[in-house]
Amino acid sequence: MVNFWRAGMGFYMVERRKIRAEYAKKYRKAKKVEKTKILNEYLELLGKGNRKYEIYALNREGKNQRHLLGGKSTNIKITSAKRRKRVYQKYYEEEVIEVIIKLWKFFRYICGERLVPLIRANLDVICSRKVRIRWLQEESIPKKNY
Repeated sequence: MVNFWRAGMGFYMVERRKIRAEYAKKYRKAKKVEKTKILNEYLELLGKGNRKYEIYALNREGKNQRHLLGGKSTNIKITSAKRRKRVYQKYYEEEVIEVIIKLWKFFRYICGERLVPLIRANLDVICSRKVRIRWLQEESIPKKNY
């Protein structure tokens, strides 16, 4: 058979998850001899992979496991479905972000650890341009011991 992965015809992660879910159903129902054939076929289809890890993944896919979350025992279904991306609250308002970006560009795109001391050292110059922003005060910029 042709090794599709090396021939440049690899699968996207979404497709690989679907393939794993289908093969996991067959794999769990099969006897030992059939499991070897199913695993060989699965690895050949993907064109790569660690055999022991794939055995572990196929056995685990779609099963329920008990976990302790917050002191309570809950059942969790194990899948390789795509996870939702975390959404974080914004720390700064848009005005503040614009000013920080301007300062960052002015100081030639230096890292944050070096940018904060430069802002503190040049606070008088920054604030003298009729721009008074709360976050530029000493208390609101977190201090770091260098």
